Order: sequence, then structure tokens, then C-alpha cells
Amino acid sequence: MSGQFPIWLDQSPRVIFEAKSYISRSEAAIERAQKNQSNSDIPGQRWYAVPRVGDGGQMPTMREYLDEQARKRGDTEVVDPRSRQSLSSLLGPVLSEEI
Repeated sequence: MSGQFPIWLDQSPRVIFEAKSYISRSEAAIERAQKNQSNSDIPGQRWYAVPRVGDGGQMPTMREYLDEQARKRGDTEVVDPRSRQSLSSLLGPVLSEEI
């Protein structure tokens, strides 16, 4: 892969890429920790993100995510992710909106 995409897409003159951004909450937590700790660096110390649910409930599932994306697109039928349909075909419309 070249960057975030397979090389056949990345190197194709037919493919046009558009830069978009999003806020990574896990990266933001790491950046805050690094900034707060910058004055007392510890050799070899690495920061990592640990997910948790703010209200103490259950972690979101892939199903919930797919349902929410389908709702945003206005889809009336949501495909069961356990079916034989590939994940890329389920996420394809979602990914194409964000690329």
C-alpha cells in the first residue's frame, strides 16, 4: 500500500484524491498527554489511547455504527454485517463520502 490506499488506486491517473479531515478523539487524548508531559520526558515512554464509554454503558458495536451510517444516507434497508456481503461493500458508501 502507498499511504492509506492500495498502490493501484494511489498511482492511477484516473483516480483523483481530495483531502478531508476529521477529529480523532484517540489521537487528541494522546496529544494532550504528550503536551502535559513535555517538560518531564521519560526515555522510552510511549502514550496510547484507551477507549471507554463516557456514560459507563456498553461500547458501541459495528452494527450500531453501520445502522447510523445507513440512517445518515437515508437507506431504508440495512444489511446484516454477518451476511456473506463483504465489509467493504457495507462501508463503501461511507468511505466514499469521507474520501
